[in-house]
Amino acid sequence: MRGSKVSQRSLQQDEVHLWCVPLTLARPALRSILAGYLGVQAGRVPLGRAPGGKPCLDGGAGPAFNLSHSGPLAVIAVSTRDTVGVDIEQLRGRSRDGLIDRVLDAEEAEVVRACVPAKRERAFLRHWTAKESCLKAWGTGLSGDLRALRIGNALGSPIVMGDAASQLELQRFDPCPDVVGTVAVSGGPWRAVSLTFTSDCLVAPDPLATRN
Repeated sequence: MRGSKVSQRSLQQDEVHLWCVPLTLARPALRSILAGYLGVQAGRVPLGRAPGGKPCLDGGAGPAFNLSHSGPLAVIAVSTRDTVGVDIEQLRGRSRDGLIDRVLDAEEAEVVRACVPAKRERAFLRHWTAKESCLKAWGTGLSGDLRALRIGNALGSPIVMGDAASQLELQRFDPCPDVVGTVAVSGGPWRAVSLTFTSDCLVAPDPLATRN
């Protein structure tokens, strides 16, 4: 039997939908979530990759999306804007001091080191996820010297990165108390809408669309 068509989901121009998903469901959830925006069966979602390897919908068939996971959680960001990048990292309760000078520039390192030890790991991950969300949005990956991508103080107000042609607005979010995240989106101001995906939301794929 074919999978059911999911209900059409609406996505406003100024919205970014952030879907929190158990990691074990991340792959099927991605298809089911995108199917809802496209109004098709999950097996007919045309997943592909951009030239740099970033996952996308083939032929610009629908919204931009990006996925990140850490620990038992995944987050899928969906936007009508040209590009979106998301990164989450789980707090491990351990020192990240050995990474500070490898990832952060002098100003960013000073901000993190000024935090009391109990808050330093979270502060470091604020900067880390900000940088990685930008790289994922641009589709460039973790290459080169991360210190050259200057975020400044990632603990402050929303950040705008890039030049006019590739500008991103960054916002912080915490999908759960022990997970830190940042979303980077093109096209000016936007607002986040948090959503939760469970196994009850899964839609069976269309077997006729997944034979190839």
